[in-house]
Amino acid sequence: MKSITVNLVRHGTPSIQNSLLGHTDCELTANGQQELLNTLTQLAPSKQLLSSPLKRCHTTSLQYAKKHNLALQTFDCLKECNFGLWDGVSYSELKNQDAAAAENFFRSPNEYPPPNGEPLSDFHQRVVSGFKTIVHTFSDVNVMTIITHSGVIRSLIAWCLDMDFRRAKQFQHISIDYASVTQLTLHIEASGTLFPVLNFTNHVPNSKYGDW
Repeated sequence: MKSITVNLVRHGTPSIQNSLLGHTDCELTANGQQELLNTLTQLAPSKQLLSSPLKRCHTTSLQYAKKHNLALQTFDCLKECNFGLWDGVSYSELKNQDAAAAENFFRSPNEYPPPNGEPLSDFHQRVVSGFKTIVHTFSDVNVMTIITHSGVIRSLIAWCLDMDFRRAKQFQHISIDYASVTQLTLHIEASGTLFPVLNFTNHVPNSKYGDW
């Protein structure tokens, strides 16, 4: 049975904070860039480096890849959820605009998606389906590092542990810090079926909690 270790790395501190940050394409702060570079440097070498195309993941990852002569590939399935008209809007502004609607979303995002936003079920399907395709595409490697977003990582944890991704409350007990590493092992059976195992979540000390 073939096995692949996958390091899921969350981006560093973004320039837009305390907001519902999805497809809004902002860069990292200078500190956030260093956080991500430190994490990537501390990881065991990985020949396969993948990233969300959004700047807060891609820009610093590309810098790291060039320095270490690595190829970096981007995949749209690794993007954060699209929060539609609320994307990039601060939490305080959301409460001012429509406190009841914002409360409904945070309580039950699957039932109450943001206006013109990506439904949670569609987001989860996009992430998990895309991730499976990535694993099969690069099944010849032993270690893979993916730079992505907290929502993507939470979806993959839910898939790995067979959790109901629609239940928002359970994810309040899972912290995905900036520049943290969540590691999965994917066992690929002869039939091609994936058996995922959550190894550990390693949160880099002194990093800040995320926005979503």
